[in-house]
Amino acid sequence: MSITYSIIGRLFRVDFVGRYSPEEVLETFDAAFANPAFPQEALFLMDLRHSDSVGDRSVAAIRELVDRLGARAAGWSERFAIVVSEPVQFGVMRMASVFAESHGIEVQIFEELREALSWLDPSGAPGE
Repeated sequence: MSITYSIIGRLFRVDFVGRYSPEEVLETFDAAFANPAFPQEALFLMDLRHSDSVGDRSVAAIRELVDRLGARAAGWSERFAIVVSEPVQFGVMRMASVFAESHGIEVQIFEELREALSWLDPSGAPGE
């Protein structure tokens, strides 16, 4: 699997590397939500800088994944920070952020990890 997650304090970070399927995304989130260490008011960070799959998804596939993920994330967080490194990643995630709004989830997209963490938790200590 090319998706890993970590939980540090309130920070729930998911790293996407290489190629992976939408089912792998859902399986990773399901495993994290079932983890007893998962924080009640998690700060969600998705790092797509090393993903090779984002640009290959159709609009319908993106919408379906966001809808399925949004239903799972309800109650855990209302904000997702996404870190990207390529214009196609930014564009696809911008589209996904529009779909996420229907689930009450605010998404911001960043090119710098530090900026994403600052947006998630302005106090500067999301992993504590």
